[in-house]
Amino acid sequence: MDQEHEKIFRLIETADNFVKYASPGKESRAESRARKRYLKAQRLAEQSSDEGLVEQVRLRLEDLERRSKLAPSERAADDDDTITSEPPEHAAERVPPGQRVVRGWPVLHEGSIPRFDESSWSFTVEGACAHVVTLGYSELQDLGPLEMRSDFHCVTGWSKLDNHWRGIKTTELLARALPNADATHVLVHAEQGYTANVPLAVLQENESMLAWGHNGRQLAPKHGWPLRLVVPRLYGWKSVKWVRGFELLTADQRGFWEIRGYHNRADPWLEERYSYQEG
Repeated sequence: MDQEHEKIFRLIETADNFVKYASPGKESRAESRARKRYLKAQRLAEQSSDEGLVEQVRLRLEDLERRSKLAPSERAADDDDTITSEPPEHAAERVPPGQRVVRGWPVLHEGSIPRFDESSWSFTVEGACAHVVTLGYSELQDLGPLEMRSDFHCVTGWSKLDNHWRGIKTTELLARALPNADATHVLVHAEQGYTANVPLAVLQENESMLAWGHNGRQLAPKHGWPLRLVVPRLYGWKSVKWVRGFELLTADQRGFWEIRGYHNRADPWLEERYSYQEG
């Protein structure tokens, strides 16, 4: 199969999966994303003069049109208390290139697992913002809970699919802090001096959250309890374990692994693994 035909099949497969695995209440969004990929596949198939592929895509678009009439766009998506994180628009497939899907959940982190003392624990948002926000653990949990379903991609090459997180949106805390107009990045602080840098825009997305639960249970200490950041569209080291605060910045500042040669942005679908790739 030549590269052009392979590209068409991958677009069709990705679109099919959007429809097949749409979460309840999220069907309209999934169908919209699928339609974009079907239309792109249709254009490529027409350009290649492959009538068989053109017909396959045409039938899928007809199926999608029938489905949308049976389920109008105004569904109860906003009433669903579970957010579903989907791959970005530029993703060709759900699983990023160079990744393998695993059943378990490998444990990787810098330093030792810290002890948790709720009486002295707090989370702080500070820096380039109008208000410094400091919350104790119970105060932070009172802002939730929110449920989110997302995949997790580690820079070392493994992916864990369909994680179910419980916590709060990062936007809940950022809204209280009111970032300054010139704030562009966040340095995420964790126990033992660990840091990671994330664009402020990423933490202002609907699907970035602070989690204390995973798959119906309390998050295990080895996976970041009492609190970890979850940013599904970046490699896993940006989803900081044992997180303790956000420092809003007016200029980018690399964190622990970024200083040590990891990519500054960390997009899994672009395989942004190492700093030498930044160009």
